Amino acid sequence: MTAGDALVRGRAAFDAQAWWAAYEELTAAANTAPLAAEDLVRLGTAAELTGAGPDMTPGGLPAPGKGMAQRGFQVYCAVARP
Repeated sequence: MTAGDALVRGRAAFDAQAWWAAYEELTAAANTAPLAAEDLVRLGTAAELTGAGPDMTPGGLPAPGKGMAQRGFQVYCAVARP
């Protein structure tokens, strides 16, 4: 799997409102290459909507790529909230 494949799947999952799949795929993409700002916003949004937050999975385990998810969540908070 390449970062591009995961990014395409993450964007598609986000557009389909498949929040957990979007979170997983965008996190996988972020672990292999830097994400653009709009993709970081998608990642942060998916993290918030799944309840995963920046560093947790639904099972309460640390998420892979915690640093990138944290960055996405921070960008989301800075851009998407007044």
